[in-house]
Amino acid sequence: MKPELSKNEKARRARTRGAKRFRAYCERCGTNREHHASSARCATCQSQNRKKRRKDAETGRKLIASSRGWHEANPGAGREAAAASDWRKATTAKRMHAWYGSEQKALQAIYAGLFGSEKFKQDGDHLIAKIAKDASDKHIASGLHTFANLGPLPQTLNREKGSYFNPDHERSHRPANRHPGGAWDPEPTPYEMAYMELMERDYGQTIEESLRNLIRYLDRQARAYEKHARDTHDVEILVDRTWFECRVPPEWKARKGPRYKGDEGEPDEKNVQIFMTMLQKQSGE
Repeated sequence: MKPELSKNEKARRARTRGAKRFRAYCERCGTNREHHASSARCATCQSQNRKKRRKDAETGRKLIASSRGWHEANPGAGREAAAASDWRKATTAKRMHAWYGSEQKALQAIYAGLFGSEKFKQDGDHLIAKIAKDASDKHIASGLHTFANLGPLPQTLNREKGSYFNPDHERSHRPANRHPGGAWDPEPTPYEMAYMELMERDYGQTIEESLRNLIRYLDRQARAYEKHARDTHDVEILVDRTWFECRVPPEWKARKGPRYKGDEGEPDEKNVQIFMTMLQKQSGE
C-alpha cells in the first residue's frame, strides 16, 4: 500500500498537470474537500474565512461609528478617561482618590474645552506633575488628577514644562486656597514684587496698578474653584473682604501716592491679561 501523499505534494502535481484544484482530506472540515493548487489550502475553509472577515469588518465599522457618536455626545469623556489611566500608571495607584467620582464631570468639561491643532493644540496639564521632583531630581510630590490641579496648556509648553516642583516660585504648586501661602494668596511673591518694580521703572506702570491686576487675576481663579466646590461638593468657601485689599510690602509703604483700598474701581480686563501674560513670559525665561 502506497503512503498517502502530503497536501503540498498533491498541490505540486496538480500544478504540473495545469489543474487549479485538487481533492484532499481537510482536518477542519473532517472530510475530503477541494483545495487550491496554488496554496494547498482548503477552498471551503477559505470561503468561510472571507465571509467571517467581511462580517467582522462590518461589525468593526459599526463599533467605530458607535464610538464616534458616543464621543460626539460626550466630549472630553474619552480624553479624561485616558488621562486618569495615565495617572494611575505613572503613580502606580491601584485606584483613584475618593472624590474622583464627584469631580469626574467637571474634569471632563475641562478636556472638552481644549482646542487647537498641531503645534497650537492644547493639553490638559497637571499643574503639579504626576511625579514632581526637586532640583536634585528627587521625587518629592505627586500631583493628583483633580479639578484644582488641572488646567489647559499648549502641548508644546506642556512637553517643555517638565516635572520640577517649586511652590516658592510657582503659585499653582501651592494649596488651592486664598490663605497665606496658598495659590491665591494676594501677598505678592518676591519674584512678582521684582517684576512689578521693573514694570514701574521701565514702563511707568505703578506698583498699585500691578497689584490690582494681580489681585483681579487671582480672584478670578479663586472664584472658579470656589464655584466648583459649591456645585460639586456642596461646600461654601467664605471669603474675608480684607482679601481684596492691596497688599503693600513694608519696603513700599514709605512710597508716596494713592494706595488701592477695597475692590472698587476694578482694572480693565485687557490690562489684567497683558500684565499676567508678560509675567508668565518673564517667569519662563
